[in-house]
Amino acid sequence: MVQRFAEFPSPSPTPPKSSSFEDAESRPTAAEPLMALGLFQAASQARRAGQRSEAIRLYRRLAASFPASAEASLAAVPLGGLLLESGDARGALGQFDRYLQSPSGGNLAAEALYGRGRAAAALGRKAEERRTWERLLQEFPRSPYESHARRRLSAID
Repeated sequence: MVQRFAEFPSPSPTPPKSSSFEDAESRPTAAEPLMALGLFQAASQARRAGQRSEAIRLYRRLAASFPASAEASLAAVPLGGLLLESGDARGALGQFDRYLQSPSGGNLAAEALYGRGRAAAALGRKAEERRTWERLLQEFPRSPYESHARRRLSAID
């Protein structure tokens, strides 16, 4: 069962006027990291339970609500995988690229490149797929995806 969280208030369409030097809206509250972590955990739990649509919804909500959080960056990889499994290769490619371009990214780079290569293949983008597999082999020569990358490079030729 997926734990439900109370709805977060939507941001107002126009920011409140601030008389201080710094805009209070731009400073994270002490509760934000906990809320981002809670959304990440709920989305991951839904994914593990096979609730793909719910997991996608929660990962997207996390990215929209806390775009600068480490959890949102990390969520791009499983979200990309779920989108790819759902047939949304374009959306998946965007998520894998988001992770690979994030300043806090890194630990899941091999997984993101693997997903990116699969998404490029699904979209029929052979040159892009080739570059992705070559990058994966160059940066992660001993990754669990090495043999898959080599097979795909041979198949592209």
